[in-house]
Amino acid sequence: MFGPLSELSHRMQWLREELEPSFSPALNVVEDGDSIVVEVEVPGLKAGDVEVSFENGELSLKGERKFEGKENAPVHRRERVYGAFTRTLTLPWEITADRITAEMKDGVLTVVLPKAEASKPRKVAIKIAEPK
Repeated sequence: MFGPLSELSHRMQWLREELEPSFSPALNVVEDGDSIVVEVEVPGLKAGDVEVSFENGELSLKGERKFEGKENAPVHRRERVYGAFTRTLTLPWEITADRITAEMKDGVLTVVLPKAEASKPRKVAIKIAEPK
């Protein structure tokens, strides 16, 4: 019953990818003590292919993976995705922006965002109330 509809959906997906090539790299966001660590999978990209920015509590990642094969060669199967990407994360923590670092190693971009003092956990002392 849904066979033709499913086929149409797959063809439309293929057409969209052909007309507007893009991808969305996988990422992890981990709270690591006094920092937030964002790891982004960007195999095949160099540090100069990716832009990292932080403004108003949002981390933005932009980049592009360019196709390097022959443009007019017949394609029998395409699983690698090419094109531009943008990922924006709104962070619920205050971040010390001037201490943010980013490093690329083995196809993984690691961005470390140090939490501001106001965002770090605090131990609250309990006072003993005086009897009335």
